[in-house]
Amino acid sequence: MGVLDILTYVGLSVSSFSFLLVLVTYSLFKQLRTLPGINLMNFSMAHLLADLLFLLAGSATKLTCTIIAILMHYFFLASFTWMSFIAFETWRTFSTICIQRRNLTRSEKCLSLMRRIAVGWLPAFAVVAVCVALHLFDADTFLYGARATSSNFCWINNRTARLFAFALPVFIAMLFNIVLFSLTVIAIRKTNRQLSEATYHAKNRITAAVFVKIFSLMGFTWIFGLLIPLHRSFVYPFVIFTTFMGLYVALAFVFTPKIMSLYRAMLCANKTEVVPIGAEVNNSAPKHERQKTHE
Repeated sequence: MGVLDILTYVGLSVSSFSFLLVLVTYSLFKQLRTLPGINLMNFSMAHLLADLLFLLAGSATKLTCTIIAILMHYFFLASFTWMSFIAFETWRTFSTICIQRRNLTRSEKCLSLMRRIAVGWLPAFAVVAVCVALHLFDADTFLYGARATSSNFCWINNRTARLFAFALPVFIAMLFNIVLFSLTVIAIRKTNRQLSEATYHAKNRITAAVFVKIFSLMGFTWIFGLLIPLHRSFVYPFVIFTTFMGLYVALAFVFTPKIMSLYRAMLCANKTEVVPIGAEVNNSAPKHERQKTHE
C-alpha cells in the first residue's frame, strides 16, 4: 500500500466520522434544523455515503463493484448538487436582492422542504439513470465498476464516459460555485462598508469565519482533481483536501461556540435530572414525619 492509499483511507475514515458527527449534532438540536441546517445535513449524508462506499470498494466482487460504482457516482453527484444549492442559498442570504417571507404556514414549510429535497437529489438520479441504461445496453460504452487490468478501482472505467458523466458536471458545479462565492464576497464586503467603525473589526472576524465555512462547503478543493491531467503533482493536494472534507465541515459547523454551548446545556440538564433516591423520598414525605425520623 502506497502513501496515497494510506492518505486516502485515513482521510476518508476521518471524514466519515466527521460527517456522522455533523448529522448527529444537527439531529439532536432542533434549533439547528433550519433550512440551511437541513441543506447541510443532506450534503453531509450524500458525502458520507460516498465515502463509506469508497472504503467498502476494496474487497468487492465484480457484481458488487459495479453496484458500488453506480452508487458512488450518484452520491458524489448528489453531494455536488447540494454543494451548489448551498452556494446559491448562501449568496441569497447575504445579498439584498431576495427578501423571504418570515411567517410561513406548516404546509408551506413542508412544500418548500420537499422542493429542496427534489432539487438536491433528483438531478443526480436522472444523470445516473441514463448512465446505468447505457451500461446495461452497451457495457463497452459505459463501463461501470468492471475491474480493468490497469485499475482495480470500482468506478467508471471508460475514460470518455468518465469525462462526460462526472468530470464535466463537477467542472460546471465548480464554475457555478466560484461565481456565487465571488458574489457572496462582494455582498458581505458591501454590508461591512455600511457598518460603523465601532463594530468593524468584530464584524471582520465574523466575516472571515463565514468565508472559511463557504469555502469548505463549496468544494474548491476538487479543482486540484481537474488539474491532475495537467501535472501529476496535483494528486497529493487533491487527496489531502478532498478526503478530509468531512473534517473541514465539522470544524466549520460543529466545533463552534454556539454548538458547544448547546452540548454543555444538554449535558448539564442531564446531570440535574439525576437525583438521589433517598433524598427524593425524604423530600416528598410530610413535614412531621421527617421530624420524627430526625428524632
